[in-house]
Amino acid sequence: MKEFIHKHIQTLPNDLNTLLKDDYTKEVKEYNRSMNNVLKQGFGLDSEELYEFLLDSETTINTFCGQELKSLFNNIINQKLLSKFNEGFKRDDKG
Repeated sequence: MKEFIHKHIQTLPNDLNTLLKDDYTKEVKEYNRSMNNVLKQGFGLDSEELYEFLLDSETTINTFCGQELKSLFNNIINQKLLSKFNEGFKRDDKG
């Protein structure tokens, strides 16, 4: 089991964390930029209120992304393990 998991993890790109971090940072910056305008112009928030709102939002986004990554990796591993189990132990038409 351990070897199977490690084998598949090693096929992931070496820079996966950089790719994810770069895309995450880009999305959060875009979100902050668009929310900045809405909150200042639409709701009249001052700088401190704006900072607190965006900080809370980023914390929530970060938590969600971490949970989603864990869930995704767990699902992928479970699917691969089930597939491997089915390959090895389920009977075909030859018995």
